[in-house]
Amino acid sequence: AVTDELHQVFVPGRGPRVIDWALDCLGALLAIALLLACRWARRKFPRLFNRETVSYVVFGVLTTLVNMAVYGLCYNVLRIHNLISNALAWVAAVLFAYVVNKLFVFHSHTRTARALVREFGLFIAARLFSFGVDELGMGLLVNLLHVNGGVSKVLTNIVVMVMNYFFSKWIIFKRDESPERPAE
Repeated sequence: AVTDELHQVFVPGRGPRVIDWALDCLGALLAIALLLACRWARRKFPRLFNRETVSYVVFGVLTTLVNMAVYGLCYNVLRIHNLISNALAWVAAVLFAYVVNKLFVFHSHTRTARALVREFGLFIAARLFSFGVDELGMGLLVNLLHVNGGVSKVLTNIVVMVMNYFFSKWIIFKRDESPERPAE
Protein backbone atom coordinates (compact mmCIF):
# COMPACT_ATOMS: atom_id res chain seq x y z
CA ALA A 1 0.00 0.00 0.00
CA VAL A 2 2.78 2.39 0.90
CA THR A 3 4.84 1.70 -2.23
CA ASP A 4 1.74 1.84 -4.41
CA GLU A 5 1.01 5.34 -3.20
CA LEU A 6 4.66 6.45 -3.25
CA HIS A 7 4.96 5.59 -6.93
CA GLN A 8 2.18 8.13 -7.56
CA VAL A 9 4.87 10.81 -7.15
CA PHE A 10 6.06 9.81 -10.64
CA VAL A 11 2.61 10.16 -12.23
CA PRO A 12 2.19 13.68 -13.65
CA GLY A 13 -0.51 15.64 -11.84
CA ARG A 14 -1.02 12.94 -9.20
CA GLY A 15 0.56 12.65 -5.80
CA PRO A 16 0.18 10.13 -2.99
CA ARG A 17 -3.03 10.53 -0.99
CA VAL A 18 -3.73 9.26 2.51
CA ILE A 19 -7.22 8.03 1.58
CA ASP A 20 -5.79 5.90 -1.24
CA TRP A 21 -3.18 4.50 1.11
CA ALA A 22 -5.90 3.66 3.65
CA LEU A 23 -7.98 1.91 0.99
CA ASP A 24 -4.92 -0.07 -0.16
CA CYS A 25 -4.27 -1.12 3.45
CA LEU A 26 -7.92 -2.11 3.87
CA GLY A 27 -7.70 -4.24 0.73
CA ALA A 28 -4.57 -5.93 2.04
CA LEU A 29 -6.24 -6.61 5.41
CA LEU A 30 -9.28 -8.09 3.67
CA ALA A 31 -7.02 -10.35 1.61
CA ILE A 32 -5.24 -11.55 4.76
CA ALA A 33 -8.59 -12.11 6.48
CA LEU A 34 -9.80 -14.13 3.49
CA LEU A 35 -6.67 -16.28 3.54
CA LEU A 36 -7.04 -16.88 7.28
CA ALA A 37 -10.72 -17.75 6.83
CA CYS A 38 -9.82 -20.24 4.10
CA ARG A 39 -7.13 -21.76 6.31
CA TRP A 40 -9.63 -22.12 9.18
CA ALA A 41 -12.30 -23.59 6.87
CA ARG A 42 -9.80 -26.08 5.41
CA ARG A 43 -9.04 -27.41 8.89
CA LYS A 44 -12.66 -27.36 10.02
CA PHE A 45 -14.14 -28.87 6.84
CA PRO A 46 -11.42 -30.96 5.15
CA ARG A 47 -13.87 -32.69 2.77
CA LEU A 48 -14.88 -29.32 1.37
CA PHE A 49 -11.36 -28.61 0.08
CA ASN A 50 -10.82 -31.20 -2.61
CA ARG A 51 -9.68 -30.89 -6.22
CA GLU A 52 -13.21 -30.50 -7.52
CA THR A 53 -14.43 -27.77 -5.19
CA VAL A 54 -11.19 -25.81 -5.32
CA SER A 55 -11.05 -25.95 -9.13
CA TYR A 56 -14.76 -25.01 -9.26
CA VAL A 57 -14.05 -21.94 -7.17
CA VAL A 58 -11.00 -21.00 -9.26
CA PHE A 59 -12.88 -21.40 -12.55
CA GLY A 60 -15.95 -19.83 -10.98
CA VAL A 61 -13.90 -16.75 -10.16
CA LEU A 62 -12.57 -16.71 -13.74
CA THR A 63 -16.14 -17.08 -15.04
CA THR A 64 -17.21 -14.24 -12.79
CA LEU A 65 -14.36 -12.12 -14.14
CA VAL A 66 -15.50 -12.88 -17.69
CA ASN A 67 -19.04 -11.94 -16.67
CA MET A 68 -17.97 -8.72 -14.98
CA ALA A 69 -15.56 -7.71 -17.77
CA VAL A 70 -18.21 -8.14 -20.45
CA TYR A 71 -20.78 -6.36 -18.26
CA GLY A 72 -18.39 -3.48 -17.61
CA LEU A 73 -17.45 -3.20 -21.26
CA CYS A 74 -21.08 -3.20 -22.40
CA TYR A 75 -22.49 -1.00 -19.64
CA ASN A 76 -19.68 1.49 -19.02
CA VAL A 77 -17.89 1.68 -22.38
CA LEU A 78 -20.58 0.87 -24.95
CA ARG A 79 -23.37 2.44 -22.83
CA ILE A 80 -25.75 -0.48 -23.36
CA HIS A 81 -28.71 -0.69 -20.93
CA ASN A 82 -27.98 -2.38 -17.59
CA LEU A 83 -30.10 -5.50 -18.15
CA ILE A 84 -29.00 -5.99 -21.77
CA SER A 85 -25.37 -5.65 -20.66
CA ASN A 86 -26.07 -8.21 -17.97
CA ALA A 87 -27.59 -10.59 -20.53
CA LEU A 88 -24.60 -10.30 -22.87
CA ALA A 89 -22.25 -10.86 -19.94
CA TRP A 90 -24.29 -13.91 -18.98
CA VAL A 91 -23.99 -15.49 -22.46
CA ALA A 92 -20.20 -15.04 -22.52
CA ALA A 93 -19.83 -16.40 -18.99
CA VAL A 94 -22.08 -19.43 -19.60
CA LEU A 95 -20.15 -20.53 -22.68
CA PHE A 96 -16.87 -20.13 -20.81
CA ALA A 97 -18.24 -21.93 -17.74
CA TYR A 98 -19.56 -24.92 -19.70
CA VAL A 99 -16.20 -25.58 -21.31
CA VAL A 100 -14.13 -25.25 -18.12
CA ASN A 101 -16.63 -27.15 -15.95
CA LYS A 102 -16.85 -30.02 -18.42
CA LEU A 103 -13.12 -30.30 -19.08
CA PHE A 104 -11.37 -29.20 -15.91
CA VAL A 105 -13.74 -29.30 -12.94
CA PHE A 106 -16.01 -32.32 -13.33
CA HIS A 107 -13.99 -34.16 -16.02
CA SER A 108 -17.16 -35.08 -17.86
CA HIS A 109 -16.78 -37.53 -20.70
CA THR A 110 -19.89 -37.91 -22.82
CA ARG A 111 -19.85 -40.96 -25.07
CA THR A 112 -22.56 -39.98 -27.52
CA ALA A 113 -23.78 -36.84 -29.22
CA ARG A 114 -27.13 -37.36 -27.53
CA ALA A 115 -25.47 -37.40 -24.09
CA LEU A 116 -23.53 -34.24 -24.98
CA VAL A 117 -26.70 -32.45 -26.10
CA ARG A 118 -28.48 -33.58 -22.91
CA GLU A 119 -25.61 -32.38 -20.73
CA PHE A 120 -25.38 -29.03 -22.51
CA GLY A 121 -29.17 -28.65 -22.38
CA LEU A 122 -29.22 -29.27 -18.63
CA PHE A 123 -26.34 -26.84 -18.21
CA ILE A 124 -28.18 -24.15 -20.16
CA ALA A 125 -31.45 -24.82 -18.29
CA ALA A 126 -29.73 -24.51 -14.89
CA ARG A 127 -27.90 -21.39 -16.02
CA LEU A 128 -31.15 -19.89 -17.33
CA PHE A 129 -32.65 -20.34 -13.89
CA SER A 130 -29.65 -18.75 -12.21
CA PHE A 131 -29.70 -16.03 -14.89
CA GLY A 132 -33.23 -15.22 -13.77
CA VAL A 133 -31.95 -14.89 -10.22
CA ASP A 134 -29.07 -12.73 -11.51
CA GLU A 135 -31.37 -10.47 -13.55
CA LEU A 136 -33.80 -10.14 -10.65
CA GLY A 137 -30.97 -9.31 -8.27
CA MET A 138 -29.40 -6.78 -10.64
CA GLY A 139 -32.77 -5.20 -11.40
CA LEU A 140 -33.64 -4.89 -7.72
CA LEU A 141 -30.23 -3.72 -6.57
CA VAL A 142 -29.31 -1.33 -9.41
CA ASN A 143 -32.64 -0.07 -10.71
CA LEU A 144 -34.77 -0.15 -7.56
CA LEU A 145 -32.33 0.29 -4.67
CA HIS A 146 -29.73 2.30 -6.66
CA VAL A 147 -26.79 0.21 -5.45
CA ASN A 148 -23.58 0.57 -7.47
CA GLY A 149 -23.56 -1.74 -10.52
CA GLY A 150 -20.19 -3.29 -9.64
CA VAL A 151 -21.17 -3.99 -6.04
CA SER A 152 -24.49 -5.43 -7.19
CA LYS A 153 -22.70 -7.64 -9.72
CA VAL A 154 -20.38 -9.06 -7.05
CA LEU A 155 -23.26 -9.80 -4.66
CA THR A 156 -25.46 -11.48 -7.26
CA ASN A 157 -22.50 -13.46 -8.63
CA ILE A 158 -21.80 -14.97 -5.21
CA VAL A 159 -25.38 -16.24 -4.99
CA VAL A 160 -25.32 -17.48 -8.59
CA MET A 161 -21.95 -19.23 -8.14
CA VAL A 162 -23.18 -21.26 -5.17
CA MET A 163 -26.42 -22.19 -6.96
CA ASN A 164 -24.55 -23.23 -10.10
CA TYR A 165 -22.17 -25.48 -8.19
CA PHE A 166 -25.02 -27.48 -6.75
CA PHE A 167 -26.77 -27.72 -10.12
CA SER A 168 -23.54 -28.88 -11.77
CA LYS A 169 -22.51 -31.32 -9.06
CA TRP A 170 -25.86 -32.97 -8.40
CA ILE A 171 -27.66 -32.72 -11.75
CA ILE A 172 -25.61 -31.82 -14.82
CA PHE A 173 -22.23 -33.51 -14.41
CA LYS A 174 -23.43 -36.11 -11.91
CA ARG A 175 -21.39 -39.26 -12.20
CA ASP A 176 -23.27 -42.49 -12.40
CA GLU A 177 -21.80 -44.35 -9.43
CA SER A 178 -23.61 -47.60 -10.13
CA PRO A 179 -21.40 -50.21 -11.82
CA GLU A 180 -22.40 -51.14 -15.32
CA ARG A 181 -24.12 -54.48 -15.42
CA PRO A 182 -23.19 -56.85 -18.21
CA ALA A 183 -25.95 -57.81 -20.63
CA GLU A 184 -27.61 -61.05 -19.64
